[in-house]
Amino acid sequence: MNLTAELLQHKPYLQLYAQAMSLEHFQLVSTRKGSHCIAHRLPDGHSKTLASKYDPVQEAERMIANQLPDLQAQQIVLVSGLGNPYVFSGLTDKLQPNQICIAIDHRFDLTVYVCQTWSDPGWRRWIQRKGSHVFSGPAGIALYQRYLDALPAEGLGGIRTLIHPGSYQQNPGFYDEQIQLLKQTIQARFSDMLTRFRFERTWIHNALINSCLLPDADRTPAALRTLVTTLNQWQGALQGLPGVLVSAGPSLRYSIESIRELKAKAFILACDTALPVLLQAGISPHGVFTLDAQKHSTLHFKGAVQMQEIILFCDLVSHPGVYRVCEPARIIFSATARPRQTIDGRTELQSTAGTELVESMHGPVAWLQSGGSVATSAFDLLRYLGCASILLCGQDLAYTWRQIHSVGVHHYQKWNAAIQRLQGLEAINEAIVQKRETFQARGIDAMPITADYVLEIYRHWFIDSAKNIDVPVYNLGYAGHQIPTAMRPADVSQFIQDLPALSADHSIASIFGIPPVNMHFGGPVPNVTGGKTHRIKAVLDKRMIQFLDQLRAVADSAALIKDWQLFIQQWPFMEVIARRIQVYVKRNQTKLDADRIEQLYQKRLTEALQDLVRQLDRSLLRILRQDV
Repeated sequence: MNLTAELLQHKPYLQLYAQAMSLEHFQLVSTRKGSHCIAHRLPDGHSKTLASKYDPVQEAERMIANQLPDLQAQQIVLVSGLGNPYVFSGLTDKLQPNQICIAIDHRFDLTVYVCQTWSDPGWRRWIQRKGSHVFSGPAGIALYQRYLDALPAEGLGGIRTLIHPGSYQQNPGFYDEQIQLLKQTIQARFSDMLTRFRFERTWIHNALINSCLLPDADRTPAALRTLVTTLNQWQGALQGLPGVLVSAGPSLRYSIESIRELKAKAFILACDTALPVLLQAGISPHGVFTLDAQKHSTLHFKGAVQMQEIILFCDLVSHPGVYRVCEPARIIFSATARPRQTIDGRTELQSTAGTELVESMHGPVAWLQSGGSVATSAFDLLRYLGCASILLCGQDLAYTWRQIHSVGVHHYQKWNAAIQRLQGLEAINEAIVQKRETFQARGIDAMPITADYVLEIYRHWFIDSAKNIDVPVYNLGYAGHQIPTAMRPADVSQFIQDLPALSADHSIASIFGIPPVNMHFGGPVPNVTGGKTHRIKAVLDKRMIQFLDQLRAVADSAALIKDWQLFIQQWPFMEVIARRIQVYVKRNQTKLDADRIEQLYQKRLTEALQDLVRQLDRSLLRILRQDV
């Protein structure tokens, strides 16, 4: 038995392959070179060997030499097929300590047979080492997906595949799907890591500044407390009502009349990019969701003078300038968090940095799960609000007609200024599409459509989310990429006509308590006196004051490393500021000595912390001098 009690304690999921089951259809046969290979006894009485009948050891060596000639320590190795377990003997010597190596097979019974009977020392060493895992069967593949979901990107350097031809040829679709899943997961992890490197400091700044607008019994004017809330107060508020998610895909302009008709029958939630398109068509959605932390997100709201009856749903990290350029009927803040399951079945919640401090000051802020785009967060918002069904419009997830957005979004206004006699809108749009790594996909009309890997990641998020929620999802878009788990009505117009109209009791204004006369969010804060420090302390929460004082101290500290360690013990969410340095050090640890590592931390942390202090001071002074 390879699955010893010690091994099962170390890797409890291997209990899957320790179960008793009939394995008589597998047997070990001797090869011409004196080694062994596994043979599968067929129903007609014949046997078929799963590896070379002459020398499976040499076959394994050639596979490794040909497919993994220059394996690097940070690469994940995916072994497709267990037909020749001698592969693991050579792999164990080639892998670096703790390097991840995953084996998959479409035959659960073969995996059980190998785990229980294959006695080669190389296999035993491989299965016992840290970082080696084997997955097969429905339960095993579910664990494989969970394992990939828990992988951090910090220590990864791409993937390498080792394919056993005999196993692959029996079920190529299975192996292609699992290899593609690993590639997409790694791409998503790297994309997420780079996004965090770029924006985490901005997210912290925006979350803290936006928290100044959240209601507080002592410091917030009573009128403002009725207009600004957190999402946790509205869970299930739209129970029983359909919700429409309007995205800014190229086909949106062809769904305008459908959305106009849906306005009286459902809750219309627009992504911020889609808001100008709807307003230009004379449609005021019930709500608009904004997520982007960058200043250019305010461009979606420039000139949006028709927002007196529109609810602005903001993520805590959204740019504070958004609610300064428009006057919505109500502001509702939420936070973003991502649940991740570890290989041992635990669920970890990865929340946006700064949320913990905001919640300690203002109480719970409901979180939404984001797939990386405003549309994915808005989808989860409709689920949180309790919508009975979710209807998608403009959710193309592709470059329909080789356009990146619907005509009418703010990008076209910017491009209009770049139009020349030899360069029209089409040429500008095409130049952008050609910079993307595109491929041809299948549209909802069964015609070819252009997409790229980023849009494909979002599409898979929608596929999984539509499958895992308890309410039906319908794709009412005019065109775009297929979302298999979203139902497509045969007649969209008839489907909309059959929806009942909202009753007076279900009016959006009454549900969310929208006041009949819009109030201005730019009113002055309560008058305070004294110098700069006293003025800030008169407005901000005590924990915010404590955080800012300690942040300034550690940013100016000469003994930065020691003070930094003490600082993050009290404010753990700030550790993300050092993540980029940590990843660099981890990837180059063989090239860096202790002095160089300390110099890197000293320089990069000082720059990052001082920059954050400058941003916060500038924004806080604006709050004091002008408005919230």
